[in-house]
Amino acid sequence: MKEWIRSRLETSLDRTELERVRRERSPESHRPLVSIRIATYAAGDAIRRPIESCLAQSYTNFEVVIVGDCCDSRTAAVIREYTSDSRVHFVNLGMRGQYPQSGPEMWQVAGSTPMNVGSLLARGEWIAPCDDDDEFTPDHVEALVGHGLATGAEMVWSDAQMQQPDGAWKPTPGPPLNHGRISHGSVLFRSDLRFMMLNRRSYLMNQPADWNLWQRMSRAGVRIAYRPGVTYRHYLNPGNGAPDL
Repeated sequence: MKEWIRSRLETSLDRTELERVRRERSPESHRPLVSIRIATYAAGDAIRRPIESCLAQSYTNFEVVIVGDCCDSRTAAVIREYTSDSRVHFVNLGMRGQYPQSGPEMWQVAGSTPMNVGSLLARGEWIAPCDDDDEFTPDHVEALVGHGLATGAEMVWSDAQMQQPDGAWKPTPGPPLNHGRISHGSVLFRSDLRFMMLNRRSYLMNQPADWNLWQRMSRAGVRIAYRPGVTYRHYLNPGNGAPDL
């Protein structure tokens, strides 16, 4: 019962804040700046994959905001190889976020602290999350921004290719919006929705922090649109506690 009451109160507050944001929102730009947000801890050389996929986007008005979760020196060194590009910004937090130590609970919320910081640092009108070992298709940003502008949506999601334990690729099944049907990196949302942060305690509800956030947006009445087609590739990371999809 307490959880039900908390959820109702949270939704009520989110709806009120969303109404304020909409009243104060500036007119939409024709080609808005998009902030691609990457959180990382110990990706090492694997972080080249998402960064290079960002820099290869067909849509050119973007920045890449990378936030280290007090990341290791190797990961930081690889990222700094790209910061000569004025579109790439890197901040490494001095203390790691508080998460469970291991297992599925850790996987559900790991990185939520630097992701939230990345959203706060974003200068763009839209935020495009990307995990630190995955990649965008070259048209990811263009496809999702275009669909958002065309539909008047405030959050857009697409299909993702999910790597399986045998190395094969399996696409997410599309609508309805539900757990297991959407990938963290196949989403684009307006940056003025960042008042709804990732909840690092969502593991206590047995929910990944990103899915918890998408549900919260849906309950608040955020305008959500699905864009058919794969725009994201999620690579298997054995041992991180994630379930097979």
